[in-house]
Amino acid sequence: MLKRLPNNIYYKKILDCFSVADAIKNTAIEAKKSLNSQPKVTVILPTNSAGKARIDSANYVAKKRKVFEQLDIPMQLIKISPQYNETQIKELIKNLSNDPNNTGIIVQLPFPSDFSINKNNILNSIPIHKDIDGLTIGSVGNLFDLDKGLKPAAPLGICSIFDYYNIPTEGKHIVIMGKGQLVGKPLVCMLMASPYNATVTICDIHTENIKNITKSADILIVAIGKALYVNDDLVKSGVIVIDVGINRLPPNIINGNSSIVGDVDYSVYEKCKYYTPVPSGVGLLTVSSLAFNAVNASILQQGLPPLNLSKLIRQSYSVEKVEKKIIATSQRHSDQLVKIENKKNLNLLLFSSAYNGMTQRIRNELLRLGHKVTFQTADSDDTMRSAFAQYKPDLIICPTLMKAIPEDIYTKVKCLIVHPGIKGDKGPSSLDWAIIDKKDEWGVTVLEADKEMDAGAIWASENFLVPKAITKTHLYNSHVINTATKLVLECVENFQLNNFKPEPLNYANTSVKGRLHETIKQSHFNRQINWKIDNTEIILRKIRAADSKPGVKAEINLNGTKIMRFLYDAHNEKTINQDLMAYPGKVLAKRDDAICIATKDGAFWVSQLRSPKTQMKPYPFKLPATIQLGKLSENIPVINPKQNFTTPTLDTFQEISFELFGSYGILYFNFYNGAMSTSQCERLLKAIKQCQKMPIKGLIFAGSANNWSNGINLNVIQHADNPSIEGWNNIKAINEVVKEIIKLTNIITVAAVQANAGAGGVYLALATDFSFVKPGVVLNPHYKNMGLYGSELHTYTASKRINTFMLKQIKENVKPMLAVEAIEIGLFDKLIQQEQVNPEQSFLDSVKGFMDIAIADTIKFTKFIKNKQDIRMRDELAKSLDEYEKHELEEMHKDFFENRNNFHEKRWAFITKSPFTLANK
Repeated sequence: MLKRLPNNIYYKKILDCFSVADAIKNTAIEAKKSLNSQPKVTVILPTNSAGKARIDSANYVAKKRKVFEQLDIPMQLIKISPQYNETQIKELIKNLSNDPNNTGIIVQLPFPSDFSINKNNILNSIPIHKDIDGLTIGSVGNLFDLDKGLKPAAPLGICSIFDYYNIPTEGKHIVIMGKGQLVGKPLVCMLMASPYNATVTICDIHTENIKNITKSADILIVAIGKALYVNDDLVKSGVIVIDVGINRLPPNIINGNSSIVGDVDYSVYEKCKYYTPVPSGVGLLTVSSLAFNAVNASILQQGLPPLNLSKLIRQSYSVEKVEKKIIATSQRHSDQLVKIENKKNLNLLLFSSAYNGMTQRIRNELLRLGHKVTFQTADSDDTMRSAFAQYKPDLIICPTLMKAIPEDIYTKVKCLIVHPGIKGDKGPSSLDWAIIDKKDEWGVTVLEADKEMDAGAIWASENFLVPKAITKTHLYNSHVINTATKLVLECVENFQLNNFKPEPLNYANTSVKGRLHETIKQSHFNRQINWKIDNTEIILRKIRAADSKPGVKAEINLNGTKIMRFLYDAHNEKTINQDLMAYPGKVLAKRDDAICIATKDGAFWVSQLRSPKTQMKPYPFKLPATIQLGKLSENIPVINPKQNFTTPTLDTFQEISFELFGSYGILYFNFYNGAMSTSQCERLLKAIKQCQKMPIKGLIFAGSANNWSNGINLNVIQHADNPSIEGWNNIKAINEVVKEIIKLTNIITVAAVQANAGAGGVYLALATDFSFVKPGVVLNPHYKNMGLYGSELHTYTASKRINTFMLKQIKENVKPMLAVEAIEIGLFDKLIQQEQVNPEQSFLDSVKGFMDIAIADTIKFTKFIKNKQDIRMRDELAKSLDEYEKHELEEMHKDFFENRNNFHEKRWAFITKSPFTLANK
């Protein structure tokens, strides 16, 4: 766990931004007294099509409103949806600009991806005298003169630090890390101007020999958006550090403290002379500076020259030298932090039957909101009672519960159950029935625990459209988890209001359309195939409804030998057995470890099989079909072996497919549960090499919408005669895939991570130039819980994105990470938002849009490729990919062949869902 250096050790070095923020606000209050009319600000807040804004945008607007209220400045909020086009938004801004009572206009960025607008065109339609964000072209032109116009809020606040603390800047070397339009670029102009008159250098993480530049800085301003990136090796002793970064680390990376960190590592505090802390640092100054700009805008509109904030603060606050002022403000900073940390948040207890994707997602989302969250497996009444007594929760939430909560718990504290069904639906087989009954719409309901299962009062419910031909697992992992997470967060918010009244379950209400469904047991006809009665469509629906577990039981015929198996992962087949000459249940063909089985009206493919449980085999597990059949599959004819590299189709089974879009392509790989066996890795490698032969400029690695990748295939390894050797072959095969992606230096490569990823699957994505990830995806970028060191060249790819110390902490902590958290620490590149009906497709459309832009400009594309090749060559000379792999494989060899961390026992426990003990084989 990453150790956070306590701020109280370095209080005498802290530049207290609470005090600077108050100085800015007090200056604005004094200036406001001279106005003939009071300022009024309008904030334009973009939302999605459902009328909801991004959480970070909504929170930031709330902070602005709070500060404006402190200065008695009215703030009007106007929400705009994607239905507004660019012309309509500009017309809205024009009307606001013509209103003399409206003195300031803010367009809250960013726009959600479903807006079809040019951001700069919108911003530049704001008149310069009402641009209190200071982002228009006209405002940029005034940066060199602090006596003219309105300045960008964040740089204005940073400059106020030097003014308030009387920090000398004239002739000093100020290095700005970060070339962004909001902070870095405007700061260069402002700090070069009077009264600062500094020598300014601007750079970023791609600057060559950056260490030589940063170590020469007297003052270092860091705004790169990379958590804890700047360590003590990049700074000289006595430097003054202004940390602009705001990054949120995943829970438990920092022990016992806030997960909000800056761009500067704590090791820098010991070497620096003064520094701004994170949180409660520069972020406080940005909103205060906006309030000052609102007043200054009113002054401009009265025909008066604007106020110079620097001069005003220096006149009123910079009498004392910096050393004395820090002593005076340090205790105040400490007191303010105590107030913030004592803010009331809920003590939440999660009961789930398994620590699955939904539980991980909900836990992390609640932790991000500041709540204390404890998870407990609900495997018995006594376990739940013990956890309840120990943790004394304010509220209990049950994301995935297969067991009733004891009455003596839910009568003492509110317990909310997540049920994967519409209002009124009851029973444990909800999703199974939704697929079997071909429901076009299904939903999630959150209700109170009650004596009768699924009959408690309703706290929240929402429906969604059910895609055609979707499996139970895919439906759960996407629509159910997304909807459940949204509803749980709403319920927690309503619980905090204390006056929320849930809706009693009433079947007379027309909105209650659910009913009690019987439990589908293994003996049920929907869990078995009747070859004489069931057609292909019915068989496919049965298998999709039983996906993951328990599967559908069927007798299949292998050249006259009848065997009983459980079937999983079924795909339609439109060309084989169209003459219906084969009898239903006969195995007709094989391809890529899958088998094709005849039906009464055609055929279908199955990629996974499981043998029935017996006394000799009490823990049977799923395997690729031909591997599970073993020698029985040897005489099955192979058909269309090249089918794995064709355009995506629903007419046959495809694990790997390719789709061409002009000058770039998308490579899909749909491996069951994201597990990649040795043979699957070899096929994927072959497909990547085929892509290289095409005249493309870019390649998107899309995985599948159900699972991106979870690394090596543990089931196949477990089944092997020698699991150590199979594991070794598997990791080497997936490494070949990673190395091939890294070596694609003549095209732009992008990972489109549509679904959850774990272990090596996370690091597979990092082999690309850009790694995009869908909102809501849960990542598990660690190997330790399986007793492995890990490979996939992660010591190379991840260390190019985050520092090696943070990588070590992530691997050691064995904690899930949300997509947004991975982006905040720099492990992934960008979060693409989408709110459309088909979230998987809209995500891919957004990635395709990025690729369209990336390859459209030939000059920029050529420059990017040249830079990419230069970096790869430089990296290879410094340390080759083979050297990185050699180190990782040396560690993995100890795990596979020496079993130093009990990989074999942990693997067995994971596959069989049995408790881990060293006695497991």
